[in-house]
Amino acid sequence: MDLSETTPLIGRKNPPPAPVQKRRRNRKSPSVEDFDTGGFRSFSSQLIALAGILLVGIFAVLPIQMTRKYNMNGPHSSALRSSNLVEIDDSDLDFRLHNKYTYRDGPAGKLYPWLEGKLLAEPYQQSFLEVTDPQPGKAYQFHLVNQNTGHVRVVEGTQAPVTFGSLDPVLVTLKEYSSADVLQAGPDGPVAGRSSTKPVVVKYVRREVRALDAADREATLDAMKAVYSLSGDAGRERYGDNFRS
Repeated sequence: MDLSETTPLIGRKNPPPAPVQKRRRNRKSPSVEDFDTGGFRSFSSQLIALAGILLVGIFAVLPIQMTRKYNMNGPHSSALRSSNLVEIDDSDLDFRLHNKYTYRDGPAGKLYPWLEGKLLAEPYQQSFLEVTDPQPGKAYQFHLVNQNTGHVRVVEGTQAPVTFGSLDPVLVTLKEYSSADVLQAGPDGPVAGRSSTKPVVVKYVRREVRALDAADREATLDAMKAVYSLSGDAGRERYGDNFRS
């Protein structure tokens, strides 16, 4: 048996190990598969980062532009500032019309399309014209114009009582003044600041007898008794020519 093939000789140096060759990876251009996986995620991340930078820039510049546009100290600020008599406010001036039943039950007929943008009043029923958001130190006037006769009536206050004595349509304009003193100043009358106009439709509102308050329910039952018990001539003699039995 030849031991040289299995046992190294004494004093003989082992040969150095063979150098390890590094395997070079072949870099290839991104394929469709690469773009659909990692490449696409990297590209999406870049887009999101770019969009974030753009949004930050927009929100940083927008307040500056808004400040320049509405600068109250600029050359056009005199038109925005109020004078000694009139104080201009950008908020909307609004008012509503109520009576004792709409205070309790809400506006009547509010779902009718022909009442859109209009107010509903009941004839011979005391109502109140009410400013929805009165400002401290302000004075208010309601100008009521009968659209058939042209008659004008003016009432003052943030909650002014008014009774409509006919079914004629009425145009109501609310005017706001800087103070109560302004209402007494000037030969040409006061100078109003903000104003708001709404048409008023006057209609009878049908209600159940149980929905009436005590006074109206008693008056309704008395009227029904008169209509059912009196003849036409007797009723007209007592109540006038408009009586119908």
